[in-house]
Amino acid sequence: MEYTKFMADRVKTMKGSAIREMFKRMADPEIISLAGGNPASELFPGDELSKIAGKILMTNPTLALQYGTTDGYPKMKDCARKRAEKVNSVGENDEILIMTGANQGIDLTAKAVLNKGDKVIVESPSFIGSLNAFRTYEAELVGVTVEADGMNMDELEETLKNTDGVKMIYTIPTFQNPTGCTMSLEKRKRMLEIASKYDVLILEDNPYGDLRFAGEDVPTIKSLDTEDRVVYAGSFSKILSPGMRLGYIVAPAPLAEKIEMLKQVNDVHTPMITQLMCVEFMKKYDIDKYIAKNRELYGKKCAAMVSAMEKYFPQGKVKWVVPEGGIFLWCECPTIEDITPIVDKCLEKKVAIVPGSNFATDIYAPSNMFRLNYSSATIEYRRRCKTFGRSLDRNALICERKIIMEDKKIIFSGVQPSGNLTLGNYLGAIKNWVDIQKDYNCIYSMMDLHTITVRQTPADIRRRTLEVLALYIACGINPEETILFIQSHNPAHAELGWVLNCYTYMGELQRMTQFKDKSARHAENINAGLFTYPVLMAADILLYQTDYVPVGKDQMQHIEICRDIAQRFNSLYGDVFKIPEGMLSKSGAKIMSLQEPEKKMSKSDPNPKGYISMMDDMNVIAKKIKSAVTDSEGVIEYRENDPTKAGINNLLSIMSAVTGRNIESIVKDYSGKGYGDFKNDVAEAVVECIRPIRNEYDKLIADKQYLMDICQRGADSAKRISQRTLKKVYKKVGFVL
Repeated sequence: MEYTKFMADRVKTMKGSAIREMFKRMADPEIISLAGGNPASELFPGDELSKIAGKILMTNPTLALQYGTTDGYPKMKDCARKRAEKVNSVGENDEILIMTGANQGIDLTAKAVLNKGDKVIVESPSFIGSLNAFRTYEAELVGVTVEADGMNMDELEETLKNTDGVKMIYTIPTFQNPTGCTMSLEKRKRMLEIASKYDVLILEDNPYGDLRFAGEDVPTIKSLDTEDRVVYAGSFSKILSPGMRLGYIVAPAPLAEKIEMLKQVNDVHTPMITQLMCVEFMKKYDIDKYIAKNRELYGKKCAAMVSAMEKYFPQGKVKWVVPEGGIFLWCECPTIEDITPIVDKCLEKKVAIVPGSNFATDIYAPSNMFRLNYSSATIEYRRRCKTFGRSLDRNALICERKIIMEDKKIIFSGVQPSGNLTLGNYLGAIKNWVDIQKDYNCIYSMMDLHTITVRQTPADIRRRTLEVLALYIACGINPEETILFIQSHNPAHAELGWVLNCYTYMGELQRMTQFKDKSARHAENINAGLFTYPVLMAADILLYQTDYVPVGKDQMQHIEICRDIAQRFNSLYGDVFKIPEGMLSKSGAKIMSLQEPEKKMSKSDPNPKGYISMMDDMNVIAKKIKSAVTDSEGVIEYRENDPTKAGINNLLSIMSAVTGRNIESIVKDYSGKGYGDFKNDVAEAVVECIRPIRNEYDKLIADKQYLMDICQRGADSAKRISQRTLKKVYKKVGFVL
């Protein structure tokens, strides 16, 4: 059943965050996590809370287990008020609402305030949970840079000055998540002045304020507020336990009333049992002494983590600032454009790190930042810093290759998954890709969008796509050095293809040889996609600012039209696209049919003896070569422009390509020998070339999850790279971003 039609528009495009998927994988008990935002579990007052819960359930079970009031149990509200008043964050016009975690308070505040299209100014980077809450209500996120002492106030004012529709500023001013920085008093005062000038709300999130282990406390923004402009979110998660889900909101009464109504609909009330437990704990124990114990331990954990980082992280490749509190360290890798591939590699080695892109307003933008959590640090965790440090050293080059560094040329190419790859595909394209992947930044794709210009069976496309991927890898393309992905997994190809359609002329497309050939072969299905095929191919190439495209001679016409489109666009809008060049392989660039050597070897050949499939049985391969068309002359000699020698020319090209020898030396070796001996040797050479590939392919195709993981990783990298080009194009043509 198709359920999309039943979904609200605002959720149809919602996607699970990368960090959520990471946490799913972290369910593996062997994973050592430096990624989560978990407080130190050894600080949880488990024994005390157990005794308290038992007493409550014995003496007053009805109160504990019955419905409660939406705004919160009165005594719990008193506890929250005392915590907020300790930092002067309750005004005379404010109300306090108990929340099922501070995140609920942020979510309900956003729901009460934001309309579709409203803008929220957020710190860049910022807490992913809050960003996702704002996205849920279809708000537009506008990032303002976070500096060592908090949000850049000049940038904030400039943003408000030039941006219509801003409803709210969201900030975590104390031990910010993910950076760990603290906003200075001067900046807090300035934020209030700017918010007043432009008449916007401030949502102050303060879950970590109690965890200062160095330096001096800074007043909350709420405590400085004289206009009832600040909504304040506090939490008990970091000082008691996150599993109790206890937080609170301090908000001006008119707004608090609406938030309370929304909570009534959301979950009726925060569980009474946890409220009662918190009240009893704070009544029985000195909460400030307990917090002091937390602070001391977190200070030691932070120092231990920093010590491990100084020891094991590669010198000069990682920068960080030691925080004065909280639970996070924010790190930068100046020599790397995107940390994500290294993070993925570390996860395979049972170490979890959160890449910086998860905290950005644009999650597809590359980031060289990552977040570490030291609150859970143990000796074993500190050892894992060594693993990550080694990965930074070992995988920096891999990361750079995958994310396209400017000191290397960029290669892009792909093959349609329309059937088994032939020996011609391997020798003319894939073998060359393997040879060049260490010297270039290579991006290779399974071009499934192109496949459907000719009618296909859907199940066959899906199967063949993974088969092609497995063959790529089996042939020697290293997914750790090269981006491998499925074309349709990156929507930017189709998006740019449409834009470029509007800058391509009908006459240009009508002259394309491939359109003429396929129209003749598929007269019953001459569709628009077949006609505009070269435009999508141009989009494939131009998205990645490609320098070179490995092609056969028959594909050079597509490179020329791609260049024409790019030059036309650049002449209108400036240097948007790099102008690509075709790269012909030195040998085997064009492998011909074994039965009609004047035609290119193709899997669509109606005569199966004309082509060698990489999936053919070894004996079948040998028989096909031995039955290859040659000539009656009987002389093994390469004469390029002599059509009578097309067959033997083709066999010489194949022999040269699979052995790596030049044609002249092969001809010399077979001087005076007959075609029979030569064909036997060619057959043997081809079989020995294909056999290890087939063996590796058989292993890979049996592990679908591994192949899908590679596709996902490759698509993520492709998206991050291509989005830069696509955004530039959209801006140039006049689209609202």
